[in-house]
Amino acid sequence: MSHQYSPEFRQKIVREARDTGNASLVAWQHQLAASMVRRWVRESLKQAYVDTDTLS
Repeated sequence: MSHQYSPEFRQKIVREARDTGNASLVAWQHQLAASMVRRWVRESLKQAYVDTDTLS
């Protein structure tokens, strides 16, 4: 079963994972797959890099 998560929810999870430094724990707390949370964190880092790169 596929589930769509809102951008706001994803940002909240990414923020928690980065703040705690533990994507697995955050995933467990929210009943999500740890691999998905790690992917969201990785994608957010890439997006931040792209955003800052385009500013110059």
